[in-house]
Amino acid sequence: MQWTGRLEFDLTDSRGWRVGTIEVVVRMDTVTLWYGNRTLAVMHRESFKHWLVRPVKPFEFDDVVWFMQGTTTCLTIDGANSYAVPEPIVDHLFAVA
Repeated sequence: MQWTGRLEFDLTDSRGWRVGTIEVVVRMDTVTLWYGNRTLAVMHRESFKHWLVRPVKPFEFDDVVWFMQGTTTCLTIDGANSYAVPEPIVDHLFAVA
């Protein structure tokens, strides 16, 4: 049985100020990212899992690009601002993907 559920994490700017919250909804076949009432991406769960296991190249899906900056997992929204994804969130997604 695969885990399904919701996770949230705050986006912070370079000063550490909170600029918003991302909601991650994990379903049987998809992983959806929400920013407020806006859907940023509906990713295939299996494809996202493969990227989490081996994040060599950026993973681009809809309005989001996941990438590694050193050992930190990051995402870019709309090709503009980039944010670090908190390690506990990445660890959880890796464990359940």
